[in-house]
Amino acid sequence: PRWLAERYPTGSTAQLVRVYVAAEHRRHGLARAMVRRACAFAAATTGYDCVYLHTNVNVPGAQGFWDSVAKEVFDARTTGEHGPGCGTVHYEIPLHA
Repeated sequence: PRWLAERYPTGSTAQLVRVYVAAEHRRHGLARAMVRRACAFAAATTGYDCVYLHTNVNVPGAQGFWDSVAKEVFDARTTGEHGPGCGTVHYEIPLHA
């Protein structure tokens, strides 16, 4: 939706895309470490206010993970914005207190 795109303007919003850990290496904190490192990089880069991402919560473990490290801002499942059966949920991670 337009309001969501306007909330995350180019130039001040960093985006996370495809954070993935192979199944045999999961549950060891690797994804959490990658996200923490990416956020530290964005925070150290002048101009970024937050990190934005969206995920498919139909992927096992995705929603639980993102709920533990980010703030949900929009659940597209409630609107059908991305088509029927879509499991898209949008999140942000603020970089500055």
